[in-house]
Amino acid sequence: MKKSPLDHIKIASPCSADWDEMLGDKCKRFCSQCELNVYNLSEMTQREAENFLFEAEGRVCVRLYRRQDGT
Repeated sequence: MKKSPLDHIKIASPCSADWDEMLGDKCKRFCSQCELNVYNLSEMTQREAENFLFEAEGRVCVRLYRRQDGT
């Protein structure tokens, strides 16, 4: 089985900003601390999330839920 690029995402320094206090919707919210949009990869299909990461340029903030088993 081919591994997804999503399997290799590591968040070295998770942000302490509260998702629930950011303005936006379930897919994208604005973080006033870092002044960037934060994209919720968990609300995207695998293909959408992979395409988003391939097309992203520069610094990107994401929200990602990963289960204990790594999925």
